[in-house]
Amino acid sequence: MLCDLAVPIMSTQLAASWGYFNTEKKEWNLEILKSAGFPTSFLPQVVDAGKCAGKLRNIWHLVPEGTPIIAGLGDFQCSVFSTLEKQNEASLNISTSAQLAFVMKDGFVPQKSLGQSIEERKIQYFPYFQGKYLAAAAALTGGNALAAFVRMLQQWGVELGYNVPQCM
Repeated sequence: MLCDLAVPIMSTQLAASWGYFNTEKKEWNLEILKSAGFPTSFLPQVVDAGKCAGKLRNIWHLVPEGTPIIAGLGDFQCSVFSTLEKQNEASLNISTSAQLAFVMKDGFVPQKSLGQSIEERKIQYFPYFQGKYLAAAAALTGGNALAAFVRMLQQWGVELGYNVPQCM
């Protein structure tokens, strides 16, 4: 065994991305999973993102024995964290989808919208860092947002008198 973890560990950020995870209570929705016949004994223990999950038992590729192993972080949360200079800013990510995200204030807890399923909500909330939530308005467009952005840049080029080819 490479590390001293007795059970698999996962961060709240990653567990929330799996679904069937209650971010307020920081626990799996075991009743729902069991009623669906899911083998809940396979679920990892969940800890806050960035918390120490164990220590390295032996030297591993020049990483010293005893090095702390932290619970993995969510890629979306890290992409937002890396772009914000201040907590009152927002981050716009345009890629294969597009997300406008901002950090909610201390003490915010997402409430279930009355009469709305998760699919109907316009803003989703994800576990962030230090007990906060990340609010995100996402367009899961499979590249359409990026294509629209490129068309906009091309149009601006044409309007400025440049010939911008549609394909290279």
